[in-house]
Amino acid sequence: QYSHLIDIIISYISKIELIIPMDNAVIDICTKEATVIYRMGSAPSLEKLGYNLGCIVSEEEFGNTALSLVIYHDNPTIVYGEEHFLDVLKGWASFCVPRQDTDGKMLSALNIMVPAEYANQNILGLIMVAARGIENEIMLIDEKTKLATTNELLTQFNDGVLRTASMISHEIRNSLSTISAYVQLLQLQNFLDNTKGDKILSEINRINKLVNNFRSLAEPLKFNFYKYSLNNLLSTVVTSLSAKAHMSNVIIDLTLP
Repeated sequence: QYSHLIDIIISYISKIELIIPMDNAVIDICTKEATVIYRMGSAPSLEKLGYNLGCIVSEEEFGNTALSLVIYHDNPTIVYGEEHFLDVLKGWASFCVPRQDTDGKMLSALNIMVPAEYANQNILGLIMVAARGIENEIMLIDEKTKLATTNELLTQFNDGVLRTASMISHEIRNSLSTISAYVQLLQLQNFLDNTKGDKILSEINRINKLVNNFRSLAEPLKFNFYKYSLNNLLSTVVTSLSAKAHMSNVIIDLTLP
């Protein structure tokens, strides 16, 4: 469950190891429930007490340690020497900082136990810097994961649009082919004026082109610039609207230069 977190943290705490003598000190990664899930270093006297990998460093078990206080208060903490409740811990100093999520809630903690004679404020500063670096790296990884997931969803949506467009355009083209055939038949049988019939066929052909281009809705927008006669464009628009305008007793007056 925590392997991903441990992999990220190791690269940071390995740098702390260069400064603190780890033959008699430990650096722990702990859950918000105070369970030690990763350890670097060794402290025989603490391990005899039961402070090992997998143990729960709760206040009930070990008294007041920096870790137990961090879990309670969710703030960086130092507990030095005599401040510890257990006599066996009075020769130690414990330093702990929480690792928080974007809402400031504790997710895990970075804890260091060193002999009291080695203790100083610089150690807490070191692990605070490490904790902030770990948080930033995890945030970047989370953002990258979210972007990858969003991109995958968009790809799936795009594929769905393409399939739908293909299906709809196929069905519409079938219907248009049938309408076109009947219009031509009516022209041959002289039931439909050729001029009006050709206009219907022209509109059917235009719809066919629109349907064929329907798939472009799911593709990146491309602009194709070209010169075109504005007079021809306006004439086409007026011709398209003339039938509906006539039925509504509307006169369209087109004056072209």
